[in-house]
Amino acid sequence: ASPNDAKELIIFDISTPGSIGEAGYFDLTGSTDAFSVIAFGASTVAIGRDEAAANELVFINVANPASPSIISEVAIGDDVNDFTATNEKLFLISEDSAPDIWVYNITNPLNPVFVNNHQLGDNDYISIFLQDKDGANLLIGSENENNNQFMTVGATNTAQMYVRDTIVPGGEVNDIVCVESDLAFLATTNSGKEFLIMNVLNPDNITEYASLNFPQMGSGIDFADNKVFMSVRSNDALRIITSGP
Repeated sequence: ASPNDAKELIIFDISTPGSIGEAGYFDLTGSTDAFSVIAFGASTVAIGRDEAAANELVFINVANPASPSIISEVAIGDDVNDFTATNEKLFLISEDSAPDIWVYNITNPLNPVFVNNHQLGDNDYISIFLQDKDGANLLIGSENENNNQFMTVGATNTAQMYVRDTIVPGGEVNDIVCVESDLAFLATTNSGKEFLIMNVLNPDNITEYASLNFPQMGSGIDFADNKVFMSVRSNDALRIITSGP
């Protein structure tokens, strides 16, 4: 997902990690930034865009990376900031629209079907991650409009989603990744805890577990091979975090 007005979706060939190259791109209608992207199925991606777009959610078929095509477009009503998914459901978080969580059935990836949506509250929600713990829970973070929030939302039954617990992390929650359902790693703007770990073993009782202080705010986070990879906005730095020997 890119703010490039001519290439809101950029596709890279990573089959040879030492020689990554652009395999294709797609120019969406209008001069509106793309904020988020997720791939699912064999050849489908969803793109989230700024609220200035006529349709903030776009599903795209990328079976031919050199010539992607639109499957469908949806007017959400606000910025589409992040996605998370299971094999059957796609969840997106919207900034401040009337419904903040939107759910799609993606059992047929080439024909996503709207299921339902849910209103969380009056806040700007910017990050979402799926936790599989005693059913499906959504981990959701907000920016600083109506107090920063990190919350767990029960989503086993998407028709009856509900907030299980909320904690104030002291900064905007720009990104989230969850490990083994117990620990959630957050990239935040908290000036003393840019890297923040929350214990979500009990989704009804979030507790702070540990933190690290970096020179600037955390902008993105991921986990692989027992390491946390976190981007920090100063100098476009990448921090790699692991446990002690």
